[in-house]
Amino acid sequence: MSNDETALSLVKQIAERAIEHRSFFRIKREPVFRPGADEQDINKLKRLWRHPLPDDYLNLLRTHDGIDNFDAPNVFLLSTKHILDNPDMDELFVDAEMFREGEIFIFCQADNDAHSVAFRASRKGKIDVVDIDSGGIRQEHQDFVAYLESRKAELEKDIARHKADRKGLTR
Repeated sequence: MSNDETALSLVKQIAERAIEHRSFFRIKREPVFRPGADEQDINKLKRLWRHPLPDDYLNLLRTHDGIDNFDAPNVFLLSTKHILDNPDMDELFVDAEMFREGEIFIFCQADNDAHSVAFRASRKGKIDVVDIDSGGIRQEHQDFVAYLESRKAELEKDIARHKADRKGLTR
C-alpha cells in the first residue's frame, strides 16, 4: 500500500474509532468528510509555506478537503480554504517563542483551544509533525502517516479503557 493509500485508510479508521469513542459520552457529532480540493487551491497551498508539503497530505486533500469533527468533536483537519484564509495561524506559537516564523504549517486544529497539529521544518530541511498546545509540544512524529498511526492507536487505547471501565461498572 502506498503512503497515499495508507494515509487515506488511516483517516477513515480514525473517523470510525472517533465515532465509537464518542458513543461512550453520547456525543452524536460524526466526522464530516468534505469533497476534494481542486488543483488550483492545492497549488496555492503549496506556495503558502516555503517548505515542501508532504505528498500524502496533499493527496489526502485532493480526496477530502478538510474533515470536520475529525478525531474528536470540534477538531478539524483544515480545508485549503480555511488555511488560505488564515495564513497566520502559527502566530500564537511564534509570539510565544515556541517556533520561529515559518517553521510550522498548521493543518489540524481544535476550535476551542490552542491545540493544533502542524508540519515542522527543521533547519536541515526535514519535515516532521508536531502535536502542540499552549504548553508546548505534546508529541512529535517522523511524518504524516506516523502521526495518523499514533492518533489511531491513542483512540484504540482509550476505547479499550472505556470498555474495560464499563465492564467493571456493570458487575
